Amino acid sequence: MAAKIISLINQKGGCGKTTITMNLAATLSLRHNKKVLVIDGDTQSSATSWANCAADDLPFPCHVISLASAAGKAHRSIVNFIADYDVIIIDCPPSTETEFSASALLVSDLAIIPVKPSSTDLWAISGILKLISAAAMTNEKLVSKIVPNMCEPNKRLSQSIINYCKNDENINLFKCQVNNRSVYGEVALAGESVYTSKNSKAKNEIALLTDEVLTYIM
Repeated sequence: MAAKIISLINQKGGCGKTTITMNLAATLSLRHNKKVLVIDGDTQSSATSWANCAADDLPFPCHVISLASAAGKAHRSIVNFIADYDVIIIDCPPSTETEFSASALLVSDLAIIPVKPSSTDLWAISGILKLISAAAMTNEKLVSKIVPNMCEPNKRLSQSIINYCKNDENINLFKCQVNNRSVYGEVALAGESVYTSKNSKAKNEIALLTDEVLTYIM
């Protein structure tokens, strides 16, 4: 069976694309026994650096490769791996102008858009949705969902942004959200994931996101 392809995409940097990518990949691998490939499409190589931080005796549980230089031909390279994996997760660069993101969306089954609870991040959604809509003209199977990320549950702004998204018929939200926790930075520096951490709250929220993702790709 051909791999299902997920693209993590947003035109703004700092929204947590790589954090969602790596924790989602690890949870799919360790909790759901999926063979997962992470494709690093960002020239900053954040996903690659994350995996390289892992200890020699405890490597990151998924294969991570860089295709950042593939640019507008990325989809041609990505499809070469679909027979070898269950899931391919693509960490796209933080820009709608890059050819890589548009190319990756041509072969993706699901586009996940991490959005921080801020007005500027909310305003940036429109550019991403236009890029996804353009790709969907060719790739009719493409589904897009927004995940509220780096949320502060007890702060009014976080909840107001989420409520705004829920009331916009053009925005499709995941039911779960990912909160702002220091453990996400800690596991990145160790080349690990929250799935193997002692932080049960972070582990649970990524598990819930992973479960919901599976309903769209399996």
